[in-house]
Amino acid sequence: MKKIMSIELIHRDKQKRSSYYVSLDLPAREYEIRDAYQRARLTGQDEEYYEINLVDFPMYNELSFKKLDSPNVAELNFLAKRLASLSEKELFAYSSILPKVMKQDEDIVSMKDLINCTYGLDEVITVSGVTTDEQLGEFVMENEWNEDVAAIPKNAQYLIDKMKVGRLQRISDGGVFMGGYYIVTSSYELKEIYDGVHLPQKESENGYVFRLKVAAPTMDMSEETDDTAQWVSFPVTEEEAEQIAKQYGISGIEKCEYLDFESTIPQIRSEQFGGMEDFYKLNRLAQIIMYHSPQDQVKFKAVLEAEGPENLDQIIDIAKNLSLYQLCDAFVGEGKFYANYLKHYMGEQFDEEWMDIQGLQYLGKKLLKKIGASVTAYGIISARGRSLYEHVSYRNEVQQEDRNHSLSEEEELQQGNCGIHMGGMS
Repeated sequence: MKKIMSIELIHRDKQKRSSYYVSLDLPAREYEIRDAYQRARLTGQDEEYYEINLVDFPMYNELSFKKLDSPNVAELNFLAKRLASLSEKELFAYSSILPKVMKQDEDIVSMKDLINCTYGLDEVITVSGVTTDEQLGEFVMENEWNEDVAAIPKNAQYLIDKMKVGRLQRISDGGVFMGGYYIVTSSYELKEIYDGVHLPQKESENGYVFRLKVAAPTMDMSEETDDTAQWVSFPVTEEEAEQIAKQYGISGIEKCEYLDFESTIPQIRSEQFGGMEDFYKLNRLAQIIMYHSPQDQVKFKAVLEAEGPENLDQIIDIAKNLSLYQLCDAFVGEGKFYANYLKHYMGEQFDEEWMDIQGLQYLGKKLLKKIGASVTAYGIISARGRSLYEHVSYRNEVQQEDRNHSLSEEEELQQGNCGIHMGGMS
């Protein structure tokens, strides 16, 4: 589905002194919105510090200079879906009518009106191929759009200034030239479809983790194959899989042609799905994920981002062993984690504000490397079987660095001596 706008979710968690900024393109699927909320650390209980900014709306850039009246993601996503469903002519009509809804002397724009403007656009008068006042004047004369002009005898109409007629008609119509159309905005009446509380339609997505587009096996990829293809949602029962295979007259679904792959987990992509021979592995993985708690869902994504598994076997292994990992989603960046690490050992009374977080970035990176942890979009994830707060001796770390430094110097010296000796031999 074509993306219509971009928004930014801003979550300022004052208690933990952290801010999270997450971009989201709309319209989005339910799982895409859920992932954005997870990255923004929004659990549904943080509404007080939750903001939305409209970052990009190419259809009407003027909105970037306005403030929307307390929008929510559901409203914005519904608006984007409505706009994505409009025809080209209706989209130009929407852009032409929007300035009437957005009162120029007001800085706040009503979400209710923005959504209601997407209805009734097929009733707006639009004329294709009329792009100038002169062309409009000629159209008015030929089609007798204006009573005064129509009253002028035909043999005298050559004396009329077409450009002037077009300009007067445009002013009267509140007309706009846009995208190869002349659009009469005065013919539009705003409909009251959305009441500002209950969205007209709420699409509920069937619960699934993955989807595969499959078809009967063929020697070549033809249009006929794609026409007979169907989407299979995972997890799937054995009976459902057998029924699909039966439809195609084959002994097992693994023999089907695989055409497309869709995942609700952004870190699991088609490259990691080896092919139809992995059908039941994918189904097993989907079954495991379906039983993950919301917390484990986030942890799973963090581990996948940190470790970058290459195939389903590695992904299943991670999914089954999430208890071996620790996730800290309360902080952004290495510096904040380092301050929290110190607080862990020094006690809650320690005020981390005494520390310069920016100055701790370097130490934080060293600490994370030492304990094998990684920074991800979902928080800081530990290495498998290790703690984020395991004790690390800084003295040993420094001594090891000194030893490595001394060895490097010794190697350089030996290489230099070799060069001198060989020079003597030559």
